[in-house]
Amino acid sequence: MDDLVPAMAYAITQDDGTYKILVNDNYSGKIWANENMYNTFRDFKNVKLINFFDGFDTSNVTRFDNAFMSAGSTVETFETDVSKWNVSRVIDMGNMFHSTGRSATTWSIGDLSSWKTSNTTNMGAMFS
Repeated sequence: MDDLVPAMAYAITQDDGTYKILVNDNYSGKIWANENMYNTFRDFKNVKLINFFDGFDTSNVTRFDNAFMSAGSTVETFETDVSKWNVSRVIDMGNMFHSTGRSATTWSIGDLSSWKTSNTTNMGAMFS
């Protein structure tokens, strides 16, 4: 993991009071997610975009429970792309997207069909 550096994230406030979160490397290598991503973006109600660049490494994450719970719950559009994430070590995804973008008319998290979830033991209310 010598080539990995801590993530940098920053929010950009929009004129309408909503904001975008950009997780950016500003480095030449990868950045890694914490092993425990519990509640990371929970209740970020006015966020309409969370942008993870391709070098965001989730291969060591074991907990994503409540990670996006209620994020974007007051906006018309909620977008993020988690389709390329490596979730093969994740044990808990309970409530991961619970109430995420619940008021949104446009809602997108990407295509999750390639996710390997054989180690995941909890997906309760993941999308409710």
